[in-house]
This record gives sequence, C-alpha cells and structure tokens, in this order.
Amino acid sequence: MNAPTYGYTLGFIQSMLAEKSGRASGWFKELELGTVFQPIFSLPHKRAIGFDASLRSVDPQGKSVPAETLFGPVDNYSETSLLDLLSTTIHVQNFFAGKPTHGLLFVNLHPEVFLDSDHTAAFLAELVRHYRVPERRLVIDIPGSVLKDERLSAPLDRYRQLGCLISVDDFGVDNSNLDTIWHTAPAVVKMGRSVIVGATADQRAHLVQQRHRVRKRLPGSPVPGCVGGYRASHLHHRRCRVPDRVQV
Repeated sequence: MNAPTYGYTLGFIQSMLAEKSGRASGWFKELELGTVFQPIFSLPHKRAIGFDASLRSVDPQGKSVPAETLFGPVDNYSETSLLDLLSTTIHVQNFFAGKPTHGLLFVNLHPEVFLDSDHTAAFLAELVRHYRVPERRLVIDIPGSVLKDERLSAPLDRYRQLGCLISVDDFGVDNSNLDTIWHTAPAVVKMGRSVIVGATADQRAHLVQQRHRVRKRLPGSPVPGCVGGYRASHLHHRRCRVPDRVQV
C-alpha cells in the first residue's frame, strides 16, 4: 500500500462539510458523518478532563454503520486518508467552534494515516490554525497496532511540534504496556472501563503497581486539567461505577 503523492487541503475537506442544528457533519459515499463525544475522566481528580471524539455514520435509510465497517481493510489509502481527515475536521469543528475555555479533545487516526506524518501533520497544522486550537488542547491517540512500529518516532515528533499532546489508549491491553509507555512518553495514559471492571483484585493491584512504576520512571510534564499525565489512581473501590474511559 502506497501513500498518495499529494495531500488533501483543509479547503477541499471543508467542501465536504454541512451544518445541521449548529453542528458540523460530512458526507462520504452517501453516508452522513457526525461526532459523538464521550467524557474522559481523571480518577485522581474525580472529574472529566476532556472528551473522546468518535465517528458516527448513518446510511440513507438512517441505519448506523460501525466505524470498523466504514474503514475496514485498506485497499485504497487515498480514500482512507480522506475519510480520516474528514472525520477529524468534523470533530475539531464541533468541539472548538464554540471556543471552550478548557478541556481536551482526544482524536484517533487510522494507523496508516497516523504514520504518514508528512501529509497528516501538514493537514493538522492547517486545521489547528484555522480553528485556532489552543496549544496542548488537541490530543492524538497512538493506534495500538503501531506502538511497536519502528516508524513511530517521526510521527510523534511531528505531532508534538504542532502543539498536540500524545496519549496511549487502553493501558494494559495488547501492545499498551509499561515498555511502550517508556518508549513513547505520552502525556496521557488512558484505561478502558472493561480493564478495570473485568480485573480481579490481584490484577487491579498489579495495574496500580505498574502505573506507580510509570509515574516514577516518567514524571512527564503537567497536562492542563490533569496535573500529571502519569499520576496513579487507586482502583480498590471495586463497586464504584466506572466510566468508559479514564485517565490514569
């Protein structure tokens, strides 16, 4: 699979946008695309520190189309890149158009689009300028499948140079472990609800121990609203209601 020999401009992407009830949406292959925001909670601070942007797509019959189906196997990189950048633009416009004074926006990119930092970083630079996104308010999740990819360093540098923060999602699952945290040095480490709720008491104790080790080895820079991206939280409240995503 080869990357395109050109990059999409923000102007071209914006030509695919529509506005409905004050919210941006987009169109791709007769599908209407929109944004669903899910709060990200910080357990140490017991409050939401931002929102995870997810893609919502609906076919002409009003039936939801899962993002996994929409992206699927990458047969045409240009098309995948177009869809991903369109989705990101919709998320950013819907979040920052109202000029919120605080809160982080977490977005995720397709693995190949994430690694294609020459084109993607150029587009994101145009995007953050146009919507006047404050520095350190846009957070890019590292796709789990590229956490051990030898090409990862360059994209991380490029996105950080734009003023974006980097996060690791689903800590403790698949490739997301202490070693990958050490090599990628994210500003925020997230843990899914299923990991916390489904863990045994011993597993919870192990997760807490791992995060204490992360905090000790990687003190990191403070994250606005988080005080520290690596601050460990206590998970011994086994019967508490846990949100879908938490910052640890």
